[in-house]
Amino acid sequence: MMLFSSAAFAGDEVLLTVTGNISRSNQADKKTYVFSFRDLTKLPATTIHTKTTWTPESDFVGPTISDILKAVGASPNAKQINVITLDNYPATIPIEEIKKWEVILAHSQNGKRLTLGAKGPLWIIYPIDNYKADLDNNATRSKLAWAVKGFVIH
Repeated sequence: MMLFSSAAFAGDEVLLTVTGNISRSNQADKKTYVFSFRDLTKLPATTIHTKTTWTPESDFVGPTISDILKAVGASPNAKQINVITLDNYPATIPIEEIKKWEVILAHSQNGKRLTLGAKGPLWIIYPIDNYKADLDNNATRSKLAWAVKGFVIH
């Protein structure tokens, strides 16, 4: 088991582990796909400019969760992602929302890597300010999980 510190994570440390209904693996168990920071930055980067309950307007950068799902070969029949966080916060995100809103897994805010003290190392961000009527609500805010360490695809 890997322990995390509040420092920035090195580029080759495992940041995200994906399991569940996936067809690609990069681990010996053939059931798991892991991403380091470097792996995540090889995916196309998307910037979302928005504010959250916890932050002023900011530029959040990271891959779309749709691109992560493509990389791991998520089943086209998958319906949701159970998010696993370092603090065991329970969050479930419907895959249709991920596609509709281009939800990202942010690794940076305003040009700086997210650390544990700044909601990192990975934080789910919706484009709330772009779609206030649909996304500026408690249901969406409850899905802005931070300290993300894994996804289970169902």
